[in-house]
Amino acid sequence: MDHLTRAGRDLQTHLLVECLAQEQVEGALFGFGITMISELGLWRELTSVMMKMAES
Repeated sequence: MDHLTRAGRDLQTHLLVECLAQEQVEGALFGFGITMISELGLWRELTSVMMKMAES
């Protein structure tokens, strides 16, 4: 993977983590998609945010 591809992936990861931190589930799902969420290993974080939102 070249530096530009790695930088793009790092930026996508950062933006996705920010969406999850701000409980923006729709933004995470529609902006990044389930496949990318799974590839980045952030599926557990997404479901955790969704569970917290369901409880409130």
